[in-house]
Amino acid sequence: MSELRATRDMPSGMDRIGQGLSIRMPARYTTVSIQIECGSPLVRHPVTVRGVELPHSPNTTTGRDPIFWWRGPNHWLATSEGLRASELVSELTVATAGGLCAVVDTSDAMTAFQLLGSAVPALLARGTSLDLDRGVFAPGRCARTRLTGLAVLLRPLEEDGYEVLVDRSEAQFLLDWFRDCAAGLHLSHEAVLPIETVAGTVTANVAEQ
Repeated sequence: MSELRATRDMPSGMDRIGQGLSIRMPARYTTVSIQIECGSPLVRHPVTVRGVELPHSPNTTTGRDPIFWWRGPNHWLATSEGLRASELVSELTVATAGGLCAVVDTSDAMTAFQLLGSAVPALLARGTSLDLDRGVFAPGRCARTRLTGLAVLLRPLEEDGYEVLVDRSEAQFLLDWFRDCAAGLHLSHEAVLPIETVAGTVTANVAEQ
């Protein structure tokens, strides 16, 4: 059976590690960086895409698909499983027209992991000091933090789980760490689900041209 691996060319799928813990890697995951210059008139006027404003408050997200993450003052990340990078870049370019703004496709630079299940907080707690309590870190929030020494972006999902974005070059290390830590949690074993593919070979996390 094929194993879920965080390589550049990888199939999409769900790896069920054990009771209460699954790892999903989306078949297509678009990321676009939006950075507005301090002197731009856009700083004083909300930027809206598909009826959703880029978040104003630190460490928050807005939208569903695309999702907009606050990364820092005048800096956001847009992510999507349903839109191609070219579509999202085009819409963001229109929305920020007339301002000093850089809209850059970063899909090739990042890998997304979606950790699902009741055991996820215990897993993440082994690698980060971030308070994961849902009363504090609820859906609609995000954080830049370090996970087992790696710089990551993290947000709670609406369902029981979290999404983690990491530099592509570090993705395989992080996937191996998830599995190693899961073994230490002594989860009851469940079989690995077959890898799902869409229309044959799928290149995950790489934006379609």
